[in-house]
Amino acid sequence: MKIIAVGSPKGGVGKTTAAVHLAHSLSSHGRTLLVDADSIQSAAGWAGDWPNVDVTSTIGADAQELARLRQADYAYAVVDLPGARDAESWHALLAPQGERPVPDLLLIPSRPRLIDLEPAVQLIRQEIAGRLPYLIVFTMVKTAQMHLAEQRANELRGLDLLVSSHMIRDYSVYDEAQERRSPVHRIGGERHRTARDAANDFEGLTSEVRTLTQ
Repeated sequence: MKIIAVGSPKGGVGKTTAAVHLAHSLSSHGRTLLVDADSIQSAAGWAGDWPNVDVTSTIGADAQELARLRQADYAYAVVDLPGARDAESWHALLAPQGERPVPDLLLIPSRPRLIDLEPAVQLIRQEIAGRLPYLIVFTMVKTAQMHLAEQRANELRGLDLLVSSHMIRDYSVYDEAQERRSPVHRIGGERHRTARDAANDFEGLTSEVRTLTQ
């Protein structure tokens, strides 16, 4: 069992979109559980009927409750953490001193803007680095601004921060996918090409996440 927590200290960065699509992509590589630990329950509402992803809710989970995930018969568990950094599930990330952290990886979605990145960098430096494997992934990136986002990613790498080599681009097809309670992978029709590009973004990120958690 590999546990990937998805969370950010900054709201509005596509956290739940990242969590549900990562769970969907991982399900192609083994039985996958999506854990909605956010009181809003957006992940459970979006992916609750997907045949290839099991969904459970664990609002306000403590470290022991999240640790029990390892006893379940799954290859992967993706935990959609609360948006607020001070929620109990955030504290459950950092296990008591001397014990193993619950997740194998913390995926931190962020727009490449400084206003979104600064809280994430502060979190990493003050609480995460050296205690829990993490990966920053740029989300909601405008296609026309990809080159600027790559420059920002290289700047962060120059500061010894771990940034994904894949980005999640900003497509309106995600709104349609949420309305249909579907992953973008299943959106067809005239939106097919955009949906395919969005799905490819997550396939690339999933490959990187699997490598980091081997």
